[in-house]
Amino acid sequence: MTPPGAENVVLIGLMGAGKSTVGARLADRLRWRFVDLDDVIERRSGRTIADLFEHSGEPAFRKEEREAAIEVLAATQVVLAAGGGWAAQPGSLESLPSDTLSVWLRVSPEEAVRRIEASGVTRPLLNPARKNTNPMNPKYMLETARSLAVARKDRYALAEMDLDTEAFDVDRLAESIAKRIEEKGLES
Repeated sequence: MTPPGAENVVLIGLMGAGKSTVGARLADRLRWRFVDLDDVIERRSGRTIADLFEHSGEPAFRKEEREAAIEVLAATQVVLAAGGGWAAQPGSLESLPSDTLSVWLRVSPEEAVRRIEASGVTRPLLNPARKNTNPMNPKYMLETARSLAVARKDRYALAEMDLDTEAFDVDRLAESIAKRIEEKGLES
């Protein structure tokens, strides 16, 4: 019998890397459950991510994030899209069950900001309103995204697999991960 927490995929990477898009496609392909960690946090806390950051601070958000990830990964056959900062927290990747495939979806800061701007969604760590400036200031967003990418690169590099989301489309990315799952013997 497979132990609880095995047979999962965790997608990590910078915000805008495509974790939710690729994760949903991969879950459909595998007939697994897709979970966006931010959605779990919002459901558990009854608050938006932006509200948690603004009123409780990043440490409180990271605590919620850690607890939500443990809850989700107690199940099997889950594709989890973790927030951009989840993997940057010490112990996150190291505590994954051995049958969980971690995948770094790589994206340049420039492409990440382009995607975020196109989506119109404000990201708390890229929100210059915290610094009393225009909430969607592209220059500030790009500087912050570059800084986050550099700060998190070594943590992201701990993933078992990495894929460039600028070089391949969503279907090809999902296919690559599905093949790796088959090789690793995780698929049911």
